[in-house]
Amino acid sequence: MAQLQQLPLSSYDLARYLFSQLALEQRSSAVYEVRLVDAERHHFAVQLDDVWLDCGADNAAKANPRLLMPSQLVEQISQLEVVALSEMQLQFMTMENAHFDHCY
Repeated sequence: MAQLQQLPLSSYDLARYLFSQLALEQRSSAVYEVRLVDAERHHFAVQLDDVWLDCGADNAAKANPRLLMPSQLVEQISQLEVVALSEMQLQFMTMENAHFDHCY
């Protein structure tokens, strides 16, 4: 998780990054838009088995992941259709000051 704190990613891109990393490891996960107890805005979250990772508010330009407790999750609003990115595309996403929006 410490490595993820350094990534310059928006909340949606962080969710895509986590989803793609898990897919590369052959792990089944899903990305949801969720409502949290302590948040005014909707958040993006990745679900892996019984574990939820909050990827930040839906408008966050730079987000840091955090583990969600079941009591923090109010409702799953919608499951997002996310396509897993390749390892090379993930590398482009993590480059500091990258402007490769058209590449992934």
